[in-house]
Amino acid sequence: MTYPTTVQFLLADDCRQEPGNKFSVLGFLPGDDLIAEGMEAGMALPSLVVIIIFRDGEGTFASKVRIISETSGSEIQSSSQGTAVKQPHKSLTMVLKFAPFFVKEFGTYRLIVSLDDKEYQFPFRILDKLPEA
Repeated sequence: MTYPTTVQFLLADDCRQEPGNKFSVLGFLPGDDLIAEGMEAGMALPSLVVIIIFRDGEGTFASKVRIISETSGSEIQSSSQGTAVKQPHKSLTMVLKFAPFFVKEFGTYRLIVSLDDKEYQFPFRILDKLPEA
């Protein structure tokens, strides 16, 4: 067993798996910022999709996902994802869809994906307006 070291993280509005192990990604959010203009804290996004791609490593792992608000320190979501199998020389893609996704507050969030006890952390922001330059 070897833990992955090359990992990619994408945010989007939606995603679906297609034949041939392809994914259609809708509303890709570059820059890890989600701008929810016109929305108030406490409202819900219709959906939030997180795509995590593990490029290397191999083995069978117990997987868990948590989303934490760095603004308040509270845990927003937590769930066991079951067993993840990373085969050698193949990518492992995890697609996590939260529908709806309740925005309790604007600010920085942290997605934490655990493969056994190894954590992979991905910060992202949900903002009510574009940041000033």
